[in-house]
Amino acid sequence: MGKCDISVVVATRNRAQMLEGLLKTLQSQRLDGATLEVIIVNNGSTDETEAVLARDWDLNMVCLHEPVAGKSRALNRALPEIRGRLVVFTDDDITASDEWLLSLLRARQRHAFATVFCGPIIPQFPSGTPTWLWQHPLCMALFAQFTPDIPEGLLPSEMLPFGPNFAVQASAMKTLEYRLDLGPSQENGPMLGEDTDFARRLREQGEDILYVPDAFVNHLVGPEKIESSWIFTRAFYMGRSRIVLYKTPRLEMAAVWRQNENLEPAEAREFARGFVLNYCCGQIHQLRANGDAKLESDSMRMLQELPYPDYVNLLVSPARQVLASLSEQRAQH
Repeated sequence: MGKCDISVVVATRNRAQMLEGLLKTLQSQRLDGATLEVIIVNNGSTDETEAVLARDWDLNMVCLHEPVAGKSRALNRALPEIRGRLVVFTDDDITASDEWLLSLLRARQRHAFATVFCGPIIPQFPSGTPTWLWQHPLCMALFAQFTPDIPEGLLPSEMLPFGPNFAVQASAMKTLEYRLDLGPSQENGPMLGEDTDFARRLREQGEDILYVPDAFVNHLVGPEKIESSWIFTRAFYMGRSRIVLYKTPRLEMAAVWRQNENLEPAEAREFARGFVLNYCCGQIHQLRANGDAKLESDSMRMLQELPYPDYVNLLVSPARQVLASLSEQRAQH
């Protein structure tokens, strides 16, 4: 089969209802004559995903299977099958206007120098979400919010696009693959950062990243994701992913704690405390796994600046295990 203009690539696992919403979004795209293929990788789903994919969609759809759970592994399964000149990576939990893909295509035509394109990601929270939660600065990374207040043009060097909404000229991807030690997987748990790392390596090879404000998507936040257990688990794995990505910890987390000491209501303060403590424990866990005793010690000193014994109830199980193992280690010495 020959080339096409756009390939949309999605890895999906056990989110049949959300996948259905995404396919409806893709089916309604206005393309003005551009040709589209949709590559869906079913990553070992055990729900109704196969039934959803088997419906009579008005889409040029390629359905692949990767039985071993792992988002990066699933995306890598798709890469050799891509025929599009512009490759759009997204997730199964988004919806968008019917001009989303056209906005990316038009930006590509306007800015021939750019090879990577990205647009806003706007979280759609379930009804009843407290205002303080969706307005909290820490929620940007938690819920993949990406809404820089900048005009169309080069994305600032300190920013990188997120997985639900970025596109790459196929010619720029060369031999790039997603890292298997990042992203959620069977072996690593709910890790993050596979998209950030992929975009970072594109930038490092000299590719320009263009921000397209009109090419926005809505990111659907499930009700389970506003529960503290999900949020604090994600914070722990954000800390782990930070170390895998950058090798060095964020040592200013104690300052983040202090900045949030006077938040109202009380639930907002508890949220910030739980986020910081679990994030710090995630960093320590990964530094220990890496065998980096020096940075592990630095991170532990930062944690000891905080009154963490008063907030053990905010720690998720793997974070408590980190503190327990450190306490045992100190007792032995």
